[in-house]
Amino acid sequence: MNRRGFTLLETLIVLAILGIALSASYVLLRPMLERSRLDNATTQVATDLLLVRSYARRSNQPTSWTRLDDRRYRLSLGGKTYEYALPEGVTFAAPPAGTVLRYHPPYGEFDASAETITLQDARGNSESIHVVGVTGKVIRP
Repeated sequence: MNRRGFTLLETLIVLAILGIALSASYVLLRPMLERSRLDNATTQVATDLLLVRSYARRSNQPTSWTRLDDRRYRLSLGGKTYEYALPEGVTFAAPPAGTVLRYHPPYGEFDASAETITLQDARGNSESIHVVGVTGKVIRP
């Protein structure tokens, strides 16, 4: 007899194999996705610090970056404030909540000797951003 198509058993076997392969790939990709989330959050915070410094230089007005809590921070640019949150699973490890980093015109000078901002993910991986004293230069090693 000439058969066309697949039997139910053949289809279930293929679906089971696909399920096993997908679950194995998720286990392998999950740490990479978490690391990517941490990297993106660190890039965003560093970019926002550069924005605050640049705004102080361009507008000739003092600006600031404030850590609000474990996941949120605020930018004060001129008379406006903007609040941002880190992605789920990423938190600030340092500096403590309430820390304010101020930049002053006309050169975007920093009002502290130096500061390090550290972000951490749920697995304990961390990345840091260094703000150089006086000049306020933002360095991401």
